[in-house]
Amino acid sequence: MTQEIDSINQDRTKPKNIEKKGLKKSITFLLCFIILSTTIASTIYLKNSRPKQKKRKPVQKTTYVDVFTAKKGDQAVRVNASGTVIPARELRVKSRVFGEIVHVYPELIEGGIIKKGTEIICIDPDDYELAMIKAQREVVQARYALQIEQGYQDVALQEWSLIYKGKKDNPLADTDLILRKPHLKKVKADLAAAEAEYKKAKLNLQRTKILAPFNAFVRTKNIEIGSQVSIQETLVELVGTDEYWIQVSLPVDRLKWIQIPLKRGDQGTQAKIIYRNQFTTKGSVIKCLGDLENQGHMARLIVRVDGPSAITKTNAPPLLIGEYVSVQLIGKSLKNVCRIPRPTLRNNKWAWIASSDNTLDIREVIVAFRDKDDVLIEKGLSSGDRVIISEISAPIQGMKLFIDKVKKIN
Repeated sequence: MTQEIDSINQDRTKPKNIEKKGLKKSITFLLCFIILSTTIASTIYLKNSRPKQKKRKPVQKTTYVDVFTAKKGDQAVRVNASGTVIPARELRVKSRVFGEIVHVYPELIEGGIIKKGTEIICIDPDDYELAMIKAQREVVQARYALQIEQGYQDVALQEWSLIYKGKKDNPLADTDLILRKPHLKKVKADLAAAEAEYKKAKLNLQRTKILAPFNAFVRTKNIEIGSQVSIQETLVELVGTDEYWIQVSLPVDRLKWIQIPLKRGDQGTQAKIIYRNQFTTKGSVIKCLGDLENQGHMARLIVRVDGPSAITKTNAPPLLIGEYVSVQLIGKSLKNVCRIPRPTLRNNKWAWIASSDNTLDIREVIVAFRDKDDVLIEKGLSSGDRVIISEISAPIQGMKLFIDKVKKIN
């Protein structure tokens, strides 16, 4: 009985629980709907209330560039090369007599400047003065013997004439001995030998004084006062300062632009020498060496420049032997070409031109000559064309340009 009552009570509570669960679900759904609707409405409101931007027409970007004005005409080819300063004249002064050094010129030091004709070294002359006096005595004796023999000649001739005067037959066919002709030859030979010895002694005395043969500076010095020197011993080494040479290396195919003198005195290609990045001097090509460099197989030219002794009106320091220099050779001329800087040649065959309406004209050109700094244009440019120097990151044919500066190009 009790079990039946409990089951009846459970059956009565089930509908009530089901009703409560359904109510909760309805409330949850309603809340989600309200939140979602509110969010959508807010989004639409914010979007519609935002200020609208007016559409603008795109502005064309202007590129600022620097230009120079091209000029067409006859232009000399400029061949850039490099070289080393070498002596035009150098000399190892050697002793031609032996003895003790008794005098040395005060400026005879390494790097010292010596003028032509200066007595730079004197070897003790005493022995050579005595030798010259002795040789002079031998000459006097030989001349005396010649005069005596000439007197014997006259006597012999007179005796021979008296003995055989008027006689048709001469029993002595050889009269040279009678007339003392061999004696005369001997004394003449003795005199010539004595005079030669005297000249030699005089030369040896002169050789004790050594003079500078040309304007020079001292490269090396091997003696001092009191030094004992022997014949053919090197005393000093001199380098001429009237002119220097520059040995220039350049590719063989560049030789066709260079005027090389065929003989001494002919005019060669002019050269501009730049040294120490700031000083310049002028020179000229005097010859081409007959062989190529062992390394690199480059041709070698000799350019003459004035040395320190020849330069009087300049504040620039002199060139130094062994100094490495840049050389610009002013070669043969090309007709009806334009010279432009090498960087303005784009991709080896294009030039950027600022046209008359200030737009970019990418133009193809034909190159007649190119070097490290310059390019000579044969076709594609005309006088008055404005060639662009500046770099353009993205060049487009016809793009708008603004000319900032018009520069001058040498």
